[in-house]
Amino acid sequence: MRMLETSTQAGDDPKLYPGHSAKHIVLEIVTHFESLIARGEIKAGDKIATERELASTYGISRTTVREAMYELELKGLVERVRRRGTIVTDSGNRGLMSEALLSGLSREGRQIAEILDFRAAIEPAIAARAARYATEAEIRTLEEILGKMATPGPAEEHLALNTQFHEQIAIATHNVLFVDVAKEISKSLNVLMRAQLAMSSERRTQLLVEGHSEFVDAIRERDPERSFQVALKHVEDVQTQVSSSLLAKRA
Repeated sequence: MRMLETSTQAGDDPKLYPGHSAKHIVLEIVTHFESLIARGEIKAGDKIATERELASTYGISRTTVREAMYELELKGLVERVRRRGTIVTDSGNRGLMSEALLSGLSREGRQIAEILDFRAAIEPAIAARAARYATEAEIRTLEEILGKMATPGPAEEHLALNTQFHEQIAIATHNVLFVDVAKEISKSLNVLMRAQLAMSSERRTQLLVEGHSEFVDAIRERDPERSFQVALKHVEDVQTQVSSSLLAKRA
């Protein structure tokens, strides 16, 4: 096993993006490491530099580095091993890691807060990648789904459209792991989304359109940072709605 001496090319180094948010820098670091792994510059068994070393290299906080490593771990690209550090995984085992992750996500009794927290960690990254890689046909499909959302209709139909919309964004990343995770998130959140079924058709339609039109705009404009922020705000809005609904039930 060899220690990875982190090297960056001019176009990859997040230090060259002054004024960008921490979330954007996390995305840049993750994208950089994905590229290194895809090109074979980092191989299975390689040890990633420590948080302290990466923070020094990129000129950022250790917290930001930790978030980037966490996202890479969620994608099955690295694993954190006690007393060894962060290790690049064997590509042949990534499907098994993803399966274990999905199994944990759908486990019976999963707490609502955990589901929403997981969604906040992964959905912005999915949206940012969709802005980079979506085809024109995939963007048109998102627009078509949004158009259907704008039409008042049965609650179950709106729930299905919401699920279809978020899964389509994942499809636009062209990464099957993101698609699988998005489907599992949808299954888990369908229970939560039913809190909106009691709303009037008009109010539900308004929330759907307001909550998803910015996704389409940001992806159509090929703006990863805006897509990231739109997705993050969307998840936060859902968290607020769910919290309000739970409080109302307890009252």
